[in-house]
Amino acid sequence: MKIFFKKLVKTVAVLLLLLVSIFATKAQNRIDYKNLTHKSQIRFWLSPLLFNQLSLEHQGEILLNSKPTFSFELGVGYSEYLAKNVSLNLGAGWGIIPFQYEYNFNAKMTNNLVETNQHDLKSFGYHVNHYIFPLSIRYDIKNNKFLTFDIEAGLRLNSFLNSYKTTGGASYYIDQNNPDIKLFEFQLENNYQKNFISYFAKIGLSNQTKKLNTLNANIIINYCPQKIGMGYYRFYNLPFESKGQTSLGINFIGLELSYGLTLTKRFKRETLLK
Repeated sequence: MKIFFKKLVKTVAVLLLLLVSIFATKAQNRIDYKNLTHKSQIRFWLSPLLFNQLSLEHQGEILLNSKPTFSFELGVGYSEYLAKNVSLNLGAGWGIIPFQYEYNFNAKMTNNLVETNQHDLKSFGYHVNHYIFPLSIRYDIKNNKFLTFDIEAGLRLNSFLNSYKTTGGASYYIDQNNPDIKLFEFQLENNYQKNFISYFAKIGLSNQTKKLNTLNANIIINYCPQKIGMGYYRFYNLPFESKGQTSLGINFIGLELSYGLTLTKRFKRETLLK
């Protein structure tokens, strides 16, 4: 699944570069009239996201797996044009960082109380809340009077108000004398750091309404070089060793949908050379 996630990111990057070349070519061959060239906006945004899986370092038999997980973020931002086609953007939001793990195996128990035991697929899901404060620069490429192609890059402060600790586990029942035999234990925590910096890039389109507000759609990629949680996992009472270290990051790819409410409006008549 990790290989699939990397291929997905590479594929999206190639498609974005292709879109840049197509729209940039169209912009050079079009006469554009009455463009909105300076504006301040408040933007309300919602983002469905695909987060990376837990990082797992295994020792012994590999019994635990993790997959990418869907989640979302929402927030509000302010956009101010610094120069023609260039704007400064800042915002505040809230989101959920999810993670998932699962195991599925058959094994003999080492306590000799039962000969064999069937373990079906066990899947567990958790999440961590965090607050988001993005800061970025956006560059707009006008395609026509109503459609704008934009590229954006910046950084985000990801803040956790409190430390967190997630624990999980599983056990099996044999009889009344052995009702709770430990099978599995999991732990992930962060009690040493509450603020993390990540880096993001966006590429997308904006459609200008009759009232000069905008409907915006962007593909967003986010990367955080730090781990926001560390922990471990371990299986017990099996005839072989299976354990390892766990960690969680803030890496995702997703779609940002937003509505821009224009506060200041200035018009300029422009003609682009063919």
